[in-house]
Amino acid sequence: MDYILWYCRIRQKLLPAHWHEYSKNLIHKEFYQQIEKKTNIVSIFKKGSRTDANNYRPMSLTSVPCEIMESIIKDAVLCYIESNELIAEHQHDFVSGRSCLTNLLEVLETWTRILDSGYGVDVIYLNYKKAFNTVPHRRLLRKLSVFGIDNSTLQWIMSFLKNRQIRD
Repeated sequence: MDYILWYCRIRQKLLPAHWHEYSKNLIHKEFYQQIEKKTNIVSIFKKGSRTDANNYRPMSLTSVPCEIMESIIKDAVLCYIESNELIAEHQHDFVSGRSCLTNLLEVLETWTRILDSGYGVDVIYLNYKKAFNTVPHRRLLRKLSVFGIDNSTLQWIMSFLKNRQIRD
């Protein structure tokens, strides 16, 4: 039995009874292809002046069935990756219990230890502000495959990423 189907069955126990029939169809990629793949794009304010367009980030709003399946697949894939220890120890963003703050605290501790030992520290800062807006889909799917994500889940993710449209 593939991991995602197992996860969906576990998750069904946490959801209302009417979800069961609905989810049996959702886990098949063919059904996802029938879900409307048009999204609404809205601007979400981050910080700073509200008159500066750079202080907003785009957010894609999809249909409810799409959001539900996205959540199930994301949770299942993350659970699989974490349980198989496939996330690097120093990965902080997008990991439960870790954040930008924990990353800074960890690196500050390392720098302090180096400085206390009488060595110097040189730091280079890189700005990956838009890095996650440009993740190549093929590379993502290949990496998930190498991690051992089953083919039916990869097919669903590929279907999710393919042929998306912005609603007029």
